[in-house]
Amino acid sequence: MITIYQDYQSNLGSGWENHRTNLLSFKQLIGDQNLILQADGTLRIAHYVGFLSKGNTQLQILPKIFAGASYPNPLEEQQQASQLLHRLLTWSDFMNFKELSDSTVTDEEASLLEQIIRLFVHRFIRLHQRDVHRNYIHEEDELLYIRGKILFPDSFYTGLKRPGYLKNKFDELSMDNLINGTIKSTLQIMLLSSRSMNNKRLLRQAIGYLEDVSELPLSIEIFSTIIFNRMNQQYESLINLAKLIFQGRQPGFASGGQKSLSLLLPLNLLFEQTVYHMLVDAFREEGGEVRFQEGKFWGKSTDQQYHFKLIPDFWVTKGKNITHILDTKFKNPISSDGKIELSAGDMYQLNAYASRFQCDQLSLIYPRFIGQPNLSGRETCIETYRLVNFDKEVTLRVIQIDIMKENREEIVEDLRLGLSQ
Repeated sequence: MITIYQDYQSNLGSGWENHRTNLLSFKQLIGDQNLILQADGTLRIAHYVGFLSKGNTQLQILPKIFAGASYPNPLEEQQQASQLLHRLLTWSDFMNFKELSDSTVTDEEASLLEQIIRLFVHRFIRLHQRDVHRNYIHEEDELLYIRGKILFPDSFYTGLKRPGYLKNKFDELSMDNLINGTIKSTLQIMLLSSRSMNNKRLLRQAIGYLEDVSELPLSIEIFSTIIFNRMNQQYESLINLAKLIFQGRQPGFASGGQKSLSLLLPLNLLFEQTVYHMLVDAFREEGGEVRFQEGKFWGKSTDQQYHFKLIPDFWVTKGKNITHILDTKFKNPISSDGKIELSAGDMYQLNAYASRFQCDQLSLIYPRFIGQPNLSGRETCIETYRLVNFDKEVTLRVIQIDIMKENREEIVEDLRLGLSQ
């Protein structure tokens, strides 16, 4: 498993040439501008976290949460970054890793790829043992007894060939259906990708449950033909997870018959979603409603058409009033010498929000980075600025939340207190 950190250059070391072709093929998924592989084996991937697996190449992209380019203990940095990514996936409501017991995770299962495989196979085994998914399928067969509906014209010719037999048409419950076929094919691809002995054992067990099910050539078309109803809705989240990680969603990525898995998420969006759910909890007591990614237009053209839509990450309403506007940034606002550095572009953007939304409470929310300079005891709200917007005073708070805390409720309380300072 190759591990790198989002938006940081990493030297892949000796033997990286064996992975060159697969690494370059990943550009089809994340774009040429987001993957830069240099001639000396230095790799940088921007914007995304997650994993990519193809052939003998497994690449894991983790969030950088330690201040500075390097950390004294690389293994500890990798473990903490991996745990953080799991928490963000859970807190953002994207994926629930609470289903897995941390105490049973071995070193070989610590990567995000192995965790996703483990999550998928655990979900399937639990579902299958509780409720085997079967569908009625139409069958026709020559039988010595009546089953379903007799096909009289066909039965006449059947009786001539096989005296006493009747041609019957009937419905039969079968495991060999679209959902089970999709799951079996996904399990087979995971078995080829996994390097964990525990995961391989569970995958073989799960595939054994589907022994009588036909594999399907997974594609966008296959996933789009699956229709959920009250009889099979318990399998919907499992199929959605399969659709998410199966590379067949990206046409042209498979080559040479190799099967691939991928899970890529924009880190900024993952952080936004996490903060959104925390803000909902933080403002609940005071009756505030958090709006996510909703905007307003800035102006009109001469033909009275609206233009220049402004879309803050969040704005909070109480009654008819907009009480807060908040933006998130997954980056470190504190320089190596302990100074808070906000970009001019962020300031102009927030000033435009304040003017258009008629709001005097602005906040920029960042994660706290481990090892950053001490800010003399300042915790969540690390700085407050007073701005002037059309003769109106506007308060801008710079907030840092400690997402390395494992207790989500503590972070929500820190956020609530920081926004009230």
